[in-house]
Amino acid sequence: MKHTEAVLKELEELSPRLAQIKRAETPIEPPASYFSELQRDVLWQIRQEQQTAARPAATPAPANGFAWLDFLRRPRHALAFATFAALLVAAIWVLSPRTGSLDNGTDSALATLTEEEALAYIEANVQDFDLDLLAQFADLDLLDATAAAGWSDEEWNDILESLLDETDIQTLEELF
Repeated sequence: MKHTEAVLKELEELSPRLAQIKRAETPIEPPASYFSELQRDVLWQIRQEQQTAARPAATPAPANGFAWLDFLRRPRHALAFATFAALLVAAIWVLSPRTGSLDNGTDSALATLTEEEALAYIEANVQDFDLDLLAQFADLDLLDATAAAGWSDEEWNDILESLLDETDIQTLEELF
């Protein structure tokens, strides 16, 4: 008690006003069962918060007719939906029958092209074509011509050799 009295006396010396306030107030006391029930109350609140956090909050459904799109709020579901939609569009595009040409009617223009027009175009633009491809088609035509003429391979070789002997170097350079 001496210690408490010494503290109060020192308090009066330092601040008389504070000492008067201290004497006038009664100390605040907790309820009698506060400390005995504190542990139980804290544990109960922790359990309540865990249950609330584990349970997702119910979002109100939209009032319009697009409630079925609500699942797209989650990125994983939105990505899955977008992937499915892209695959569906690709499958429809790949499996759909082609009714027309994609190059705006060039198929019908080629159908009306005569053989003379095609040969004239090839002769005018021979430098743009692959020579191996032209030789392949030329060999097919040559084989058809040999079969149609009824000449043997030996006769054709003789004709080609005579044509080659008659052709001069300048003409060959112009051809190739």
